[in-house]
Formats: sequence, structure tokens, C-alpha cells
Amino acid sequence: MQTITPSRTWVRVEVLLILALSLGQSAVYSLIALVQALATGPLSSQSTSLNSSIRENAWLDLFYQLLSIAFTLVPVALVIMLLTLTAGSLKQALADLGLDLGRPVRDLAWGVTITAGVGVPGLAIYYLGRALGATVEVTPRR
Repeated sequence: MQTITPSRTWVRVEVLLILALSLGQSAVYSLIALVQALATGPLSSQSTSLNSSIRENAWLDLFYQLLSIAFTLVPVALVIMLLTLTAGSLKQALADLGLDLGRPVRDLAWGVTITAGVGVPGLAIYYLGRALGATVEVTPRR
């Protein structure tokens, strides 16, 4: 397979499109949800639930949740496809993304570190927001 070397502009456009497709969509929907929540009253008097069911039937709910996950992974497949074009092979593209299992212990340690680096400050911000009355109460689904 012939390796394609894209221009810097091409790579920037690719990155912007992927970000818009994934994070951009999420950010826009989050802002709309925040505006809607603010329109109904103060956030401190509201609550929300995580992982709520989409459908009442458990099997249909599972099916919809799995479809949601599958459609969310489409941008990932697009990134892998585009990287395969520039890397020359699928194996090299996956290796470029760190999906080669060459250093599993080191990769796991980095994954845990990054998770903690995002999660701990996120929880701290949530609890600070609750203490200040600036965020909604999150209630776990039962």
C-alpha cells in the first residue's frame, strides 16, 4: 500500500472535523441542556440521574444503549481509517494510537493516572459546586 503524506493544513482540517463530530456535538448539547436547566430555576434545587433508561422494556433499553455506543464509536473508526491511509497499514495506524499491546503495564499505569487526573478534579469541582449551590444534585439510578 502506498503511503500518503498529507499537508499540515489537511491534518488540521481532519483533527477539527473529528473534534467537531465528537466533542463539539457533546459540548453543544451540554450547553443547551444547561440553558434549559437554568430556565427552570436555580441549579441547586434540581437533581439529575446518571445512566437513566431510554426505554421501559429492559431488552429494548439494552439494545438502544448498545446502538448508542456503536454510533459513538463511528468517529473512532473514521480516525483509524484516515490514519491507515497516512500510515500505510492498519497495524501501523493502531500502533500510532498506542493500540499495539507492546507495553501493557506501562499503558495501564498511564491509563489509571490519566483517569485519576481527570476524575479527581472533576469530583472536586462537583462537590465544590454543590457546596456553593451552583450545580444540580446527581442521584444514582436504582
